[in-house]
Amino acid sequence: MTFEQAVSALATKTGMSESDWSDFLAADDAGQKLIVKTYADMSWAKSPNVLSDVISILTVLGTIAGAVSGISGAIGAVSALKSI
Repeated sequence: MTFEQAVSALATKTGMSESDWSDFLAADDAGQKLIVKTYADMSWAKSPNVLSDVISILTVLGTIAGAVSGISGAIGAVSALKSI
């Protein structure tokens, strides 16, 4: 899976735009934590199956991009939605 394919998959799973996901992934850790708070009320974030799929896609992205890319921060930020 390429980065572009993963962003497309995230958009398809969540109903958000590819641009929104690209912006989120490009943000620093603090920015991602703020942005993800706005996702908490979205239907995909409340669906355990979709949320799990999103985390899985982000994990694949982290493998592709490596830890220095900020993807690990994105995984942590989105994973926090499980407790909201």
